[in-house]
Amino acid sequence: MKKILILLLSVLTLTSAYGRKNSNGRTRRAQHVVWIGVDGWGAYAFRDSFNCEMKNIRQLMSEGAWTTKARTVMPSVSGPNWGAMFSSAMPCMNGIVDNSNGPAVPPVTTTEHGLFPTIFHVVRQSYPKAEIGAQYEWGTIKYYVDSLDCNHMMHIKGANVETDTPTEAAKYIKEKKPDLFYIHIDQVDHAGHHDGHHTSKYFDCVNRVDSQIGQIVQAVKDAGIYDDTIIILTSDHGGVGTGHGGNHPDELTVPVVYCGKGVKKNYEIPDVVMQFDVASTIAYIFGIEDPLEWRGKATRIFEKK
Repeated sequence: MKKILILLLSVLTLTSAYGRKNSNGRTRRAQHVVWIGVDGWGAYAFRDSFNCEMKNIRQLMSEGAWTTKARTVMPSVSGPNWGAMFSSAMPCMNGIVDNSNGPAVPPVTTTEHGLFPTIFHVVRQSYPKAEIGAQYEWGTIKYYVDSLDCNHMMHIKGANVETDTPTEAAKYIKEKKPDLFYIHIDQVDHAGHHDGHHTSKYFDCVNRVDSQIGQIVQAVKDAGIYDDTIIILTSDHGGVGTGHGGNHPDELTVPVVYCGKGVKKNYEIPDVVMQFDVASTIAYIFGIEDPLEWRGKATRIFEKK
């Protein structure tokens, strides 16, 4: 009897220490998700003719699962697409139909916080003690992230964003080892609007952001959590000329990368991938069943157990 009690206590201690199951008893795939959102990063950057280096991004791709054929929702602008990624829903459902400070039309359903259910909310509901954070360069993001479910919210702004974004992200990762951390980088979108898509200055900016991504990945390693982390890279839209929002393939086609614990290596995802699949994939990583209101589905990126 004594041995049984000791064994039971050991199991309970391990479960508590590593948080492998949520309140519904579902097993999670990884303890940590670090999600980097690169605003305005078109999938056309991967065309051989453009010769965009992206060495850190390509390293994550070689070690993970990826597609350069993911499709945005319409319109191909930031608000509706980050909203779709956060909430596994189309703009007509979550009410985020433009770049307004919050839903421009009433969502079809809301949580007690007044927003359509986001991935931040469902993770909080399933893991009440989870460390959840969001860091963003575009201030409007705070209206789409359910900030009441976040322990940490930080707006990076000013002339030093290229330094501050990776530095502050690394600090939070090392200090808090978050369960879910979303990092929004707006620099590529600015380059698209200022210098134009498909230009050398745009690709130079992509490579500078790639360096920042490398610093964030290194912070995950320095924090000692890399082996139990899934790193995600997404974008909200591409562009043509100095704009976006239309229906050109270079506006509508974006990359998605998943790398980390249990993810297939150097695997080009053959399935159709939509923006609203991102939240569902993260929910799957955390062992959470999708809310009935969600419309996405988890992307099949994992090795079979």
